[in-house]
Amino acid sequence: MTAAIVVLEDTPTWPALVATDGGGITKLMAGFVDEMADGDAEVAQAAAQYDGNPAWDGIDRDALIAELFTKYIFESL
Repeated sequence: MTAAIVVLEDTPTWPALVATDGGGITKLMAGFVDEMADGDAEVAQAAAQYDGNPAWDGIDRDALIAELFTKYIFESL
């Protein structure tokens, strides 16, 4: 997961994402990545679930996803 984190840490600053972000998705991405970089596998699985990634383990983490949205998007509005 370390190699993926290195790439993911830069994605919230990619010009195309920043230019089209109308609702704080780059803040959410940065939050997910920060927590994954700290070794939080639950957040990594929540991100996989939210994105529809085939790496998702099938365990529902809607509550964690909602918590992360509140933490990283809604409080910053």
